[in-house]
Amino acid sequence: MYKLNEKNFDRVKELVKDYSIELSIFSVIEGNMPGEIYVDNEDMPSSVLIKTPECTLLAGNADNSDFNEGIKNILDFWDQVTFASEKWEEKIEEFHKNKFIRKYKRRHYILNKFKYSDYRNRLEEGFYLEKVDPYEISKSNLENSEDVIEWVNNWGSFDNFIENGAGFIVRNDKTIVSWSLTDCLYNKKVEIGINTDEDYRKRGFGAIAAAATADYCLSNGIEEIGWHCVDTNIGSICIAEKLGFQRAQDYYSFTPYPPIENESDLDEEQWTEWALYYEDAIKTEPELMMVCAFCWARANNVDETIKIININKETGWKSEVQRLANHPIFLRFKDNLKWNEFLNYLIKEWE
Repeated sequence: MYKLNEKNFDRVKELVKDYSIELSIFSVIEGNMPGEIYVDNEDMPSSVLIKTPECTLLAGNADNSDFNEGIKNILDFWDQVTFASEKWEEKIEEFHKNKFIRKYKRRHYILNKFKYSDYRNRLEEGFYLEKVDPYEISKSNLENSEDVIEWVNNWGSFDNFIENGAGFIVRNDKTIVSWSLTDCLYNKKVEIGINTDEDYRKRGFGAIAAAATADYCLSNGIEEIGWHCVDTNIGSICIAEKLGFQRAQDYYSFTPYPPIENESDLDEEQWTEWALYYEDAIKTEPELMMVCAFCWARANNVDETIKIININKETGWKSEVQRLANHPIFLRFKDNLKWNEFLNYLIKEWE
């Protein structure tokens, strides 16, 4: 296992030449954004692990046992991964610390021609549409400014974002209510994403921010814009299709945690299915216990949530009592008598 020097990133081009989904892979290889590349051989690689701010990809020869063993030192237990070929799926237990990572579907959309031209007229009074200036945003006191800057930092520096990236925010006088930025750049192509503050959703702000970013890109030399989302993210899908993005392909990634971009992406029945999956997994992998409890809570099942915590309370969970009481996921139970009695019991148990 070798970590390639940035000047040698192009040595892996042959291994990903047939991969066309995640543009960030090629953006990193080209040097347009930061990333890490690990190979089995520095001069003539046949297996490669590419880490970008947007994804982690495995490509090339999946039967390289020495390389696969080395991957365990690179990937975290909670890392999500995508494979350039189905062969890698058969080798998960060889290279990932978490053998319970699970396949889920994603969508890839592309846009070549902008159609949502009247987006500026849809802005509510008291809200402003502005191009992202990371230096100005970092000095502001606007709520969510840190989230926008965190996204900008995926480019490695403010200056690199200004040179190669772009984005727009919708704000009022106190809050950045929505933001859309480019994720990467390669060969006159970009990919963009959006985020909207939970208190301002379903008011069209996300579509406006994304439209402004797409319009700017296509008006400044970009020929194609990509959009990725979880197959269950109805909000993201609606915005993409509203702006004229065309569904290019579906693909699969592998996740150690439920594949959501918003909590509403899964309904209670789906959260229950994930909870049952983790309930079986924690028999041999206790690290997944908290995720299992989260899933039961999101399924609004206080009895099962308590059951999972109770089963594992003797494993050193004393430091988690405060987290149980204050974590946003469990706050849905704050008026539940059974839940509050359980928290009080835990506190007394661990005094």
